[in-house]
Amino acid sequence: MKQSFFGILLITFLVFLGCKNIDISQLPEYQSGMIHFENQDYKRAEEVFQSLANKYSQNSRIYFMLGKTQFYLKDMEQANKNLKKSLKKDPYFCPALLWAARFSLIENNFSQAGEYLDQIIKMNPEHPEANLFKARLLLDQGQTDQAIAFLKQCDHGEELYAEIYYELGKIYLDNEQTSQGTDYLNKAMDLTSHPDLQDDINQKLSEVLK
Repeated sequence: MKQSFFGILLITFLVFLGCKNIDISQLPEYQSGMIHFENQDYKRAEEVFQSLANKYSQNSRIYFMLGKTQFYLKDMEQANKNLKKSLKKDPYFCPALLWAARFSLIENNFSQAGEYLDQIIKMNPEHPEANLFKARLLLDQGQTDQAIAFLKQCDHGEELYAEIYYELGKIYLDNEQTSQGTDYLNKAMDLTSHPDLQDDINQKLSEVLK
């Protein structure tokens, strides 16, 4: 009887580990949910991810995708709840940390947003989205010098940083610091391939020459 009891415990423990560590992205059901999500069929995606969450309750990625889907369904309460579940299952899951930072900003909790971003950057200093988000957060708080100092530590080759350089260029121009402003605008132009941003940069540069 004891052997049977401990055998059940062992099987339960192994199932628990399997649910937590399984590569969920390889499951056809998960792939189906991702197709619905990418096609913006968020209701059907939610149904798939909820079903998977019931089966693999220890998997962080499932709760992340469920919360992200609910965000696009404008169910903020459930989205926030499931993103927090994702982080509870895996506190180092970068995609969930990034979205947790976004929710903190929605709640005007800038310090909490900064903490989430710092966690990501500590694990991956070259994480472009977290670095971009961090720089924007500093700019939004009026901490231009800190944003500049932070950007100097980042990999300047990422196209994402073009937007930040554009914002910095505008700030310097608004403060009549033409040399620094045009320098950042030119850096933005070197990085971006987006026509809309290129047009905005050219317009700002043309204003300097007037």
